[in-house]
Amino acid sequence: MEKDQLQQIIDNQTRQLALQEEHLAKQQAALEAQQEALAYARKQFERAEALTKRAEGVQDKAAALQDKAKIVLYVVFAGGMLLIGILFFKALRLF
Repeated sequence: MEKDQLQQIIDNQTRQLALQEEHLAKQQAALEAQQEALAYARKQFERAEALTKRAEGVQDKAAALQDKAKIVLYVVFAGGMLLIGILFFKALRLF
């Protein structure tokens, strides 16, 4: 009888160990999946940072071009006003 009880205890512990091993294997698989997801997220974050830096560079270039366009506009406006002034004074001389 004692031998049967010992065998039953051994069988129960063997089953428990098998269940624990299965549980650990599932946890290991979940951990590996999380690590893969983290690596993918890190890669996407690095891409986003690179795109942000490129966008900032483009934005800076656009602002510089906008400033240059304003200067050109002011020069053209001033030239037009000067031309109108010259034509006005020439017209006054004719009369």
